[in-house]
Amino acid sequence: MPNWSPSWWGRIFCRSDDWRMHVDADSIRLIQGSVQRSFALTDSTVEVEEGAWWARVAIVSGPTTVTLLGMPNGRADELRLAVGAALTVHEEASGLAERFTADCAEILGWQSAMASELLGWQNRWVTGEFVKEWRSRRPMVDKDIHKVLSKPRHRALVDAQPAGTLKAIELWQGDLQSSFDQRNESFLRDERHRYQNFFRTIESSALTDEQIRSVVCFDDRVQVIAAAGSGKTSTMIAKAGYAIHRQIVPADRILMMAFNKEAAEELGQRVKRRLAEAGIPRGEQVTTDTFHAFGLSVIGEVVGRKPRPPNDLGNDNGTKRVREIADELRRNDPSFWVTWWLFCAVFGKDLPPFDQDKVDPAGFETLKGDIVKSQEEQMIANWLFFNGVNYEYERDYEHRVDDPRHGQYRPDFYYPEIRAYHEHFALGRDGRPPPHFKDYAAGVTWKRATHKAYKTTLWETTSASVRDGTAFAYLERQLKSRGVTVKPNPALQLPDKVPMRDGELIGLIRTFMVHVKSNQLTPEQLEQRIGQTNGWAIRSRLFLRLVQRISEVWDQRLKTAGQVDFEDMLNRAADLIENGSWQSPYQLVMVDELQDASHARARLVRALVNAPGVLLFAVGDDWQSINRFAGADLSVMTRFDNWFGRASTVRLQRTFRSPQAICDVSSAFVSKNPGQLSKQVLSRQPEYPPALTAVAVRSNTEYAAVINQRLTALDRAIGSGKIPTGRDGRTLVYILGRYWKVKDVLQPVLERKWGNLDVRFNTMHGAKGKEADYVILAGMVRRGMPSTIEDDPLLQLVMPAGDTFTHAEERRLFYVALTRTRRSVLMLTVEGQESTFLIELIRDGHLTLESAAGEEIPIVSCPKCGIGRIVRRNGRYGEFYSCSTYPDCDGKVRHRA
Repeated sequence: MPNWSPSWWGRIFCRSDDWRMHVDADSIRLIQGSVQRSFALTDSTVEVEEGAWWARVAIVSGPTTVTLLGMPNGRADELRLAVGAALTVHEEASGLAERFTADCAEILGWQSAMASELLGWQNRWVTGEFVKEWRSRRPMVDKDIHKVLSKPRHRALVDAQPAGTLKAIELWQGDLQSSFDQRNESFLRDERHRYQNFFRTIESSALTDEQIRSVVCFDDRVQVIAAAGSGKTSTMIAKAGYAIHRQIVPADRILMMAFNKEAAEELGQRVKRRLAEAGIPRGEQVTTDTFHAFGLSVIGEVVGRKPRPPNDLGNDNGTKRVREIADELRRNDPSFWVTWWLFCAVFGKDLPPFDQDKVDPAGFETLKGDIVKSQEEQMIANWLFFNGVNYEYERDYEHRVDDPRHGQYRPDFYYPEIRAYHEHFALGRDGRPPPHFKDYAAGVTWKRATHKAYKTTLWETTSASVRDGTAFAYLERQLKSRGVTVKPNPALQLPDKVPMRDGELIGLIRTFMVHVKSNQLTPEQLEQRIGQTNGWAIRSRLFLRLVQRISEVWDQRLKTAGQVDFEDMLNRAADLIENGSWQSPYQLVMVDELQDASHARARLVRALVNAPGVLLFAVGDDWQSINRFAGADLSVMTRFDNWFGRASTVRLQRTFRSPQAICDVSSAFVSKNPGQLSKQVLSRQPEYPPALTAVAVRSNTEYAAVINQRLTALDRAIGSGKIPTGRDGRTLVYILGRYWKVKDVLQPVLERKWGNLDVRFNTMHGAKGKEADYVILAGMVRRGMPSTIEDDPLLQLVMPAGDTFTHAEERRLFYVALTRTRRSVLMLTVEGQESTFLIELIRDGHLTLESAAGEEIPIVSCPKCGIGRIVRRNGRYGEFYSCSTYPDCDGKVRHRA
């Protein structure tokens, strides 16, 4: 076997060690002194570089390189030929050439078949489903193909393959989705040019580039994240027209879904009118419907008759029906009556977290008329009153125990018939009081020792036992063991001052029922959720007992009458589609206002688009998600892929409504919540400075005077032509409040006849989807915006998960209010009671606070909380300065800077 080694002169002049190398059909063997090494021929490369007198040899095997010096130049070609011959023998023996050729043919066939099918997509967007299918069909070939391609010595083998093989291999090796993304971008450019007249005339204004992308993009799932006033409806209409015009989807295979009847009717009318004007045939065959009406039609087609909802559901969402059921159960079911009144009288008001509980100096009034120190004591007192137990609150202890350190002892409760005392201690599960209760533990120890010393009966309940419910079972046992009757009186008329009145409980139950059905929660799941929360278990279980009984009667009445409620319309329709009882004819499903979708709505949509080839186009703005209380689940939009699968995302960031100044302020405000999807809102609307103004008055009764003054000046300016009128020759002004009650102080403005203005009042929630030339936000006060009225914690058991960001939904509501305007926003507040949102805008430099006379009011931030501002107050010892958010913050300063 030939071998190679350095010559005698090479070892001397190159200072090379003595080495010998052999090449056979499988390996390269190297001997260096007493060390022998072997390198696999197929995994190694032999590089030979000739020099002036001697050649340099390098063996490269993976990360290892061995350099050999001193071989005569005359043997360089001999070594190269030997290595090449050995490789040829190895490849022939192992079948590498045959395998590589076969693999190339398979890859080329895959690419050719894909290209053939792609011919049917020449005139439309290539979907992710197409890419996924061909990715799954990608050939699984021999791993040696990568070796052949990476080794220069195999170049002849590669060159021997048919034309186009390398391009097919490149496609096979690469990111298929990225390749088709590039193809779709090229297609979009061509379509924008080819159908420029369509995009210019399909709506009253030419479509923007963003809207055109939304229209042309026909991926399986398309999510459009749209800014306020960005033309969502125009985009949907253009999408339907484009689908029909390009013969992607026939008109009768398109379904447009809106959230209420008014929106669905408006959408349907605009589709028919605009498509007819554009000369696109059969536009009237596009289906536009609400989720509920559509669900009802699906049920009707399957069962053979269309069920109907009860007439009263449309009036008050079933609140009256719940009241009727509750009244009937209270009359006929004693256990239900007891549970109902026990909840209202004792457990109606939720407790704050133990470590956040505070003693209210004003106290809490009980059903008996006592004023007690804590809400927990109020609950115990109400429980005793409800069960007919006689007690006295804070009666003097029967023994004189006052001394220099203690006043006369007055235990919390005393039961005179049995001469028993009852102390309720603010102690947690660990037996300790809240950290801010100074010296409390010592007082507990002293009271226990006092009863022990005088041998008087002491019963103890704690915060922990009240919260887990054992306190009431304990009291019942103690009382009954001493002969005290513990039983509610069915004839008892509870006073109006119960923690929760009938109307509140009925409304809470109805809201809870809607969420339970919408999310299809079982009793077992609800019980599990109780265990997972830090809430008050006994309160939750009592409430669930009431809900379950009412729900049973509710469903039975619907069944007997052959009726369905709104949640049934969605859930049953989804069931019928999922189990194949109803076959959807629709190929394109379009959804408006996706941010308002509930679990049930999202499930219905998912069922509709679950079949192969069915397309989903969903438009929404997570910045305007303000209906969580009504079941809206923001995750349907923020985790779109989890619900519906991989999607293309398009953003509509060009607004046709508000000027840039309003866009900048509102966007910066709502985007402080990192959970919101990102958008960069841009506007070409004219500016009417100042875009934002804030005025503080001394009392909300002065709102009307300030508004009258501002609108009078505006009315005159429009009449004189100094300011142009709004759209359609009229100028619309919206006065918005967080709640309807703000309207009471605005009657002088709303009843006045304006020459050039149309002035209307609405709530911020009610204004969603609307717009006006000018917007006035009345009631921008601390406890008005953001609202301090929180949902009952019981709803957390059934509502979609909310944001952890402080006041997240209220921030979005404020964003909605700001972005209703086409020109400017005026905010009205009461001096010293400014909304924290308003103070935030002022601190961020977006505006200043003015008096009614136009003078700037300085804002000094509270150094303690950083949320409120320092305001002047009058106290027992004269004037002082403290935080505007008191009592939430007790920050004070010597003087206002």
